[in-house]
Amino acid sequence: MGMDPSDPRDQGAMPPATPGMSPPAGTPPPATPPMPASAPPPQSPPPQQSWQSSPQQPAPPPPPGGGMMAQSVPLPPGPLAGTTIADFITRLVAYIIDGIVIGLAGYIVQLVVSFLPFPLDLILHALAVIAISAGYFIYFWTTRRQTPGMIVMKLLVVEDGTGATLTQPQAIRRWMYLGLPLALGTLLQVSSGFGFAVGGLGGLAFLLTLALIVALVSLVWEIYLAYTTYQDARKQGVHDKAVNSVVISYGPSPFNQAR
Repeated sequence: MGMDPSDPRDQGAMPPATPGMSPPAGTPPPATPPMPASAPPPQSPPPQQSWQSSPQQPAPPPPPGGGMMAQSVPLPPGPLAGTTIADFITRLVAYIIDGIVIGLAGYIVQLVVSFLPFPLDLILHALAVIAISAGYFIYFWTTRRQTPGMIVMKLLVVEDGTGATLTQPQAIRRWMYLGLPLALGTLLQVSSGFGFAVGGLGGLAFLLTLALIVALVSLVWEIYLAYTTYQDARKQGVHDKAVNSVVISYGPSPFNQAR
C-alpha cells in the first residue's frame, strides 16, 4: 500500500532508510547512547605523619594496685637501677659531715643553757644533744632517705631488696646502733654532774675512770661498725643488717671516679 500524499498522517513521515544510503539532508543524527558510569579512580591513602611513621606498640598493662609502681613492689636484691652500692670512704665522709652539723647544733645549745646553774646546764645540754642526733637522722632517713651529709656525697639509705624508704621503727633501730657511743657518752656526762655534786672529788675521780672505760668501749664499737661495713660485699654493717638497709650511690664520688 503506497503513501497517500493527501493523508495528513503520512505528511512529514520519512521513508525508511535504504541500506548504503545517507539520510536526507536536515535529518538530525541519531542520539548517541550514554556511556556507562565508570567507577571513580582509587584514592591513595594520605601520607603518614612523622609520629605515625612506625607502628604504635600497645601500652603495657599497669602494675597491680594502681598506675604507678608503689615502693613496696619487690625488686631483685642488689643495687637499684642507675645506682651502685656506696663505697666505704664516701659513706664515712658523709657521716663526718653530719657529725659536724650535729656538733654545731650542740654548741649552740650549750651557749643557750650555759646561764643555768650547774649541773642543770650539763644535764640539759646532754639530753638536747641526744634529741638533736636522734631527730636529725630519723627525720632525714624517713623523709628524704638521705641526711645533709649524704646529699653532699650523693647517697641514699633504702630498704634492701625493695628500695623503699625506711620506716620509723627501722630508722630508730638503725640510729640506736650508730648512736650507742653518743648515748654512752651522754649518760656519762649526766652522771658526772650528779657525781661531782654528791661525791665531790672522790665521785669525780670515779667518773673519770668510768669515762675512760666508756670512751674505750665507744671506740671499739665504732671500729667494729666500720669493719663490718668495709668487709661486707654490699657494704652493710651490723646497723644495716639489723634493719635490712643498704646505702646506695646515685652520682659520681670524688673517692671512686670509676662511676
